[in-house]
Amino acid sequence: MKQVLNIRLDGEVFEVEDDAYRRLNVFLSRVNQRYESAPSRYDSPEMVERRLASIFQSKPKEFYTLKDAEDAIRDIGMSDVADFRESTEWSYKSSYHPGSKRVFRSPHDKKVGGVCGGLGVYFNIDPMLLRVAFIIGLCFGLSPLVYILLWIVLPLADSRNPQYF
Repeated sequence: MKQVLNIRLDGEVFEVEDDAYRRLNVFLSRVNQRYESAPSRYDSPEMVERRLASIFQSKPKEFYTLKDAEDAIRDIGMSDVADFRESTEWSYKSSYHPGSKRVFRSPHDKKVGGVCGGLGVYFNIDPMLLRVAFIIGLCFGLSPLVYILLWIVLPLADSRNPQYF
């Protein structure tokens, strides 16, 4: 039988198996590291912790297993942080599965309306390249019209929506 530990998430106490505790600890540490590197771009560790607590509260159990912890992390949708390989570098990958991708405006990676940040996530490229392309497009006059149209048409991604990240 595995050891069960008490942890506190967003002020609530949950009982989790020791391997689930270790996975959550690594995940929250990486969330904290990513937030410290660019606080205006990512959700705060407190917000992520609040979402974890909310997920656990929605599925009450005597104690939570490693699978429960991994499911909660997956539900949050932060696949770049939840990937437990050596690299912790941010990538512009979407957690969508093929065939279910949607384009959103980015609430975190925006300079004007979040269009380039959202397109960067969708196409898995650095949004800065798209920004440069839009600036070059200013010379031809088409770029502002396209950007404004995309700003109007594309919905702003909800940071609580796991499908965006």
